[in-house]
Amino acid sequence: MNFSAAKLIKCSAKQLVYFDHKKNKYKGKSKVSDRVLKGQEDAEEKAEHLQEMRGTLKFNDNLMFFSWDEVFDSDTTVICMERKMVDERVEEWYFQSSIIQTAFYAALTYKVDDLYTAKFARKSLKTQHVDLRNKELQFVLCFGDDVYDVRIDNYTPFVRHLKHKANIVQELDYEKATEWDRLYKHREYPLFKDNIEYEPR
Repeated sequence: MNFSAAKLIKCSAKQLVYFDHKKNKYKGKSKVSDRVLKGQEDAEEKAEHLQEMRGTLKFNDNLMFFSWDEVFDSDTTVICMERKMVDERVEEWYFQSSIIQTAFYAALTYKVDDLYTAKFARKSLKTQHVDLRNKELQFVLCFGDDVYDVRIDNYTPFVRHLKHKANIVQELDYEKATEWDRLYKHREYPLFKDNIEYEPR
């Protein structure tokens, strides 16, 4: 089964189980919101390096995909960037969720050897490859005009958390999904904040 790390991070387990049930019954493309499209346009306008670079984590018989908005690659260093569009008024939860997403992506990046141009972006972008092996990895959140370095102490609990949630979604069990949401929905930041460091770049 294929999983989107972004959806595992942003959506409740119950929501994902519902959509997977619905997907099995009805074929069709999900609608992309105007805000998401605007955010993609904003990221593309500001990008100076490789765009939409995807990593793929294999576990059991499953695949988990994640995509960095922008990646800088040199002989010694790879800088992975997540961009978030910011309106005039910013809620604290949005900043916290952006930090959490960047931290989860960082953890997944430590578990893969390569990044490739994401399939959905290959119509407009040339396919690129980044070899992560034997390079220093840095992770950056571009939150509007503010830029933060994001570091994690240990990637294992982040990856374990996403794998566990993916396994629950795969079972398509509403009761297990409801229990997961009771324990973890909107609680990732408090749970993981002690394993995350961030500071202005």
